[in-house]
Amino acid sequence: MEGDGRLADFNAVLEVIEHSRSAFELSHGLDIARSMLPRLDESQRRRLAAVLQDQRNSGWITPGTD
Repeated sequence: MEGDGRLADFNAVLEVIEHSRSAFELSHGLDIARSMLPRLDESQRRRLAAVLQDQRNSGWITPGTD
């Protein structure tokens, strides 16, 4: 999906972000999600925002990390 954005599947990317097993895995999911932003509809954007907030609350995204 990183090599060819046409292959990016929103639900698969969301799953990787939500259930990443490492910060490295999360980072790749976030990179793909960022590249998909222009193509996401409002519902997808809300779902992505909710998953990102969950990651900030209890996942790999913590203050002071890149």
